Amino acid sequence: MEKKPLEGVYFGIYTDEEIRNYRNESVLPANSLIGVIKTNKEGRPH
Repeated sequence: MEKKPLEGVYFGIYTDEEIRNYRNESVLPANSLIGVIKTNKEGRPH
């Protein structure tokens, strides 16, 4: 089986827990999308 890098695959980066600021106020709820990474033609994050 030939292994080929996958170009253009998107991965979502999510919070695992609620994010709070120094005042203990909620900034982001748990499971919030905070970023997206796309793979390049070598299959690496770009």
